[in-house]
Amino acid sequence: MALAIGDSRDYLTAATKLLQEDRLAEKNPIEKVLRECKVHPDARPKGVGASPEVSRVNARDEWRRRSCLKLDALMLRHAKAFPARAVLTAIASAMVSRATPHNRTF
Repeated sequence: MALAIGDSRDYLTAATKLLQEDRLAEKNPIEKVLRECKVHPDARPKGVGASPEVSRVNARDEWRRRSCLKLDALMLRHAKAFPARAVLTAIASAMVSRATPHNRTF
C-alpha cells in the first residue's frame, strides 16, 4: 500500500483531470485513469498474429480490467467528494499497475 501511495502522483494528476471533466464518476474510473496515464491497455505486438505473446498481453489486460472493477467496488462506492474520490482512485490505479503480472504464462 505504501508503494502504491508513493507511485500515485501521476495517477492523481490524471484522476484530478478526469474529475474536472466529470468523467471520474462514470463506470470503472480506475481503468479510465490507467488509460489516461497510457498504462492500459498494453501495446499489441505487431506482425506476430496469434502468438503466445498476444495471448499474454490479452490476459494482462483482462487481469487489469477485473482488478479495476474489484477495487472500484471495494474502495470507491461511497467516495463521492472531490478530494477523497480523486485520491482513492489514484491509489487504486497505482495498486493495479504495480500488481499487474508481467511474466506469467496464461
